[in-house]
Amino acid sequence: MGIQSGTQPGSKLLDKRALQKVVAELDERMGFVQDPTATAEMAQAMMLARGIRPEDRFLSSEILRMRHEHEQE
Repeated sequence: MGIQSGTQPGSKLLDKRALQKVVAELDERMGFVQDPTATAEMAQAMMLARGIRPEDRFLSSEILRMRHEHEQE
């Protein structure tokens, strides 16, 4: 007894154009404006100005928590 997949067999490639369109629409709704001159150093300075300390490793800790969230259930 097998379970049939709802997807069609064949290529598993993502249509990046569709994804880019959805992300662009989401950015527009949220009022996000991309800055082509932004750098990693500028992002770090902005985070420091808002009181986010690098030694807290907030972002990487959250990524790890989310990655292993299903194991804790």
